[in-house]
Amino acid sequence: MRFSLFSLFLFFFVSLTKGQGNYIELNQHANSIGEKKLAPDLFQLISQKKVREKEAYRLLVGVTDWEMFKRNHMHNPNLQMLSEYIANGSVQIKVNGNWLQQAVLDTNIQFISNARKPFTERELTGFDLSLNSISAAHANWPTINGEGITVSIKEQLLDTLDIDFKGRYLAAPMASKDLQTHATTMATIVAGGGNSFYTGKGVAWGANISNADFSNLLPDNLAVLQQLKVGVQNHSYGVGIENYYGTDAQAYDAQMNQDTSLMHVFSAGNMGNQSSTSGMYAGIVGYANLTGSFKMSKNSLAIGATDLFNQTVS
Repeated sequence: MRFSLFSLFLFFFVSLTKGQGNYIELNQHANSIGEKKLAPDLFQLISQKKVREKEAYRLLVGVTDWEMFKRNHMHNPNLQMLSEYIANGSVQIKVNGNWLQQAVLDTNIQFISNARKPFTERELTGFDLSLNSISAAHANWPTINGEGITVSIKEQLLDTLDIDFKGRYLAAPMASKDLQTHATTMATIVAGGGNSFYTGKGVAWGANISNADFSNLLPDNLAVLQQLKVGVQNHSYGVGIENYYGTDAQAYDAQMNQDTSLMHVFSAGNMGNQSSTSGMYAGIVGYANLTGSFKMSKNSLAIGATDLFNQTVS
């Protein structure tokens, strides 16, 4: 019986590791380049020999020449294009780890980081619009209600049949297919109509509402956003602490430069009492702890939160 259990364990272990290959190592020249070209956490993983040659990774890549990138890399059978924002040469790909050894030395590639899986952040319940004087604004300027603009909620799908969004939800090709209450809550805070109860009334209660899937960490297609008349896109999600200006941040800046009427609003991330584990700010508690490099974009807003006593929420 002992032999059988051991054999079973060994079978599963081999099955899990089969085909992943060895861990990649950069030579001295590539390592010196990689320290500047790779995001701090990715460089740290490679330095600690934790990136396997044949294991698939999701990466965000910034390039100088988009056509050159396609010529040099799209023939790779293990490289899968997930999304791109061509306006500034940003691409999200899935590729085996051994590709990084070639990519580090490619002068057309400017920056590489992990495309970490996004997660929704703290769900706010019982929000009080009187704290930031929104209730007073509703009373004093009832015609300023967001009518004529669209707010996009980028995460998973909100409840499109919610009565507080009645007649104002606009379907979008990049919308998520996975329903989640967090997205519904955020849409209610932003633009709920208050049809169900007064607590269902949001800040811009006359605005249209749309949705985009946050599995695409790069900006959505600008032409589609403009067609929907999106003036604000809300991002209440994170991927973990990242304290660098990455490819995704550059892409969001590029989009807001293309369309100066569009604003991206990001949550700070509720990590105020934590510190980064990599990069120049590693170990410094309470600083450089926004949960995603896209929140480092210079033209966007990153918003923290306060409680009913006006105390900062970490």
